[in-house]
Amino acid sequence: MGEVSPADILWMNIELQFASIMRTQQIMFVESKDEMIKEIKKEKESWRDTSSSFETEWEFDRQPTFLNSQRREMGELRGMLKQFNKMVHEGDERMLQAERMKATLDKTK
Repeated sequence: MGEVSPADILWMNIELQFASIMRTQQIMFVESKDEMIKEIKKEKESWRDTSSSFETEWEFDRQPTFLNSQRREMGELRGMLKQFNKMVHEGDERMLQAERMKATLDKTK
């Protein structure tokens, strides 16, 4: 295997980040207004002598968490794309892919 350049490593990270963003958007897609997303937020079990109790706290809306996470991930990806553009030559075939990624990100704003 040949030597891997910093631009190659950065490009691999860009592809992984982009795939992660696209996958997260698929997971968070809501089919209808009646769809309920329910996740366990916190579980707590208590023991006292011979009795025990169990509490579960549920989270019904992942949207705020998703939006914050997505905003951070997209910002990181945009930064990596800028850095990549500075590292490679104009004729690099990955430049076209990078432009497509930017266009996709701009559509999802």
